[in-house]
Amino acid sequence: MRTGDKNILGNLQAPKTNQLMDNVLLNAFDIAINGSLTRHGMVDGIRDAFVDESGVDTGGSTNEVYDAVNDLYSNDSLPAGYGANTKLLLHCNGADTSTTFTDSSPTPHTVTANGNAQVDTGNKKWGTGALILDGTGDYLSIPDSTDWECMSDADDDWTYDLWIYFDDLSGGSALQYFWQYGDDTGANSYVVWFAYATGATKFQVAKSGTGVIVELLTATGLLANTTWYHLAVCKVGNDWGLYIDGTQVASDSNTTLMTGNIGSAFIGTRMNPTTGLAVTGAIDEFRIDNENRFSATPSAGNDTITVPTAEYAPASETIYDMTLLSNSVTAEVEPDNSRLVIFQEDVDAVTINTDIKGWVSKDGGSTWAQVTLIDEGTYDTNRNILVGTADLTASGIGAGVSMEYKITTHNSKEQKIHGIGMLWD
Repeated sequence: MRTGDKNILGNLQAPKTNQLMDNVLLNAFDIAINGSLTRHGMVDGIRDAFVDESGVDTGGSTNEVYDAVNDLYSNDSLPAGYGANTKLLLHCNGADTSTTFTDSSPTPHTVTANGNAQVDTGNKKWGTGALILDGTGDYLSIPDSTDWECMSDADDDWTYDLWIYFDDLSGGSALQYFWQYGDDTGANSYVVWFAYATGATKFQVAKSGTGVIVELLTATGLLANTTWYHLAVCKVGNDWGLYIDGTQVASDSNTTLMTGNIGSAFIGTRMNPTTGLAVTGAIDEFRIDNENRFSATPSAGNDTITVPTAEYAPASETIYDMTLLSNSVTAEVEPDNSRLVIFQEDVDAVTINTDIKGWVSKDGGSTWAQVTLIDEGTYDTNRNILVGTADLTASGIGAGVSMEYKITTHNSKEQKIHGIGMLWD
């Protein structure tokens, strides 16, 4: 946090005492900064406690995530996207025009491309490609499987989701991007998910001899041509919700069970493709999960889920390396030395100067001097004060008074940075 208030040391800026100084860990951070001033002869500097993002160059930083509740920065990550309960996952990646579609679920199914269904590398949401469909007999088919029993247990949670792009919604009466048709005790049991030419979408489950038991139907005009949409259907116990780009747009509740397979699955059209029922467009990241993957709470209210920001990773989380870059601050005179004080939370067995590195610059980030960090002490819950000094007169370091710090993380180690002090003389 940079308050704009200056104390007698010039640019060393005062913390917001009513919010931060009662925190013993931030007090330790402040003590380390003050110790740098008294013991190491620093005469000027800044203190960022991250109550807001005003001190950070958010355009120059990479893979940083700001937590406004806990006043910290952490690595961006790709959350676990599939695991033991994933029943189908199609990344739709591959070379352009490929007809190979691999199921990345733990128990892979055989996926067959029919008609002209193929990978398109030009129009995709994530990865290297997407499934492209021309609306005239193009679809994927997957054999019958016990994995499709979404209604056999009232307590089961399920998630269906995909990214979809329509070239021409008006070309059909019901553009079916998912279809399962079979029976449990007779004919007419099915699960179907489709869009209308009006821009509405519907998810429906029917049971032979009973009729429709789940129906999620949206208002018109929610879908349009030439736009990628994230669509999801979430079953949590007896409650169902349909979501477009993270917002619940329809809900239903059901207590009727349906045992036995529903049948083979078709993506992009219905069984026995019929004119007016096939998608013209593209589909990416199609997934079926036997769990509440988005932590949804579908109801008659306005539930929301988090829209995926990348293609789904395996069961383990992927941690990205972060660069946290400060905005420039002008020193009153050109400094010879600079010292960093980092309030860091170790959540992943981090090795300093290997998994986390500190850098300072006096020429606005054109050249950098690395700070050799040492651990000055571990406080509550693995929170550490890391400090170190860099020589700004060393060979290769540019002249100037535009002071910046840079923190880099490495080796995919998760870290949380609560505050940074940069001082100089």
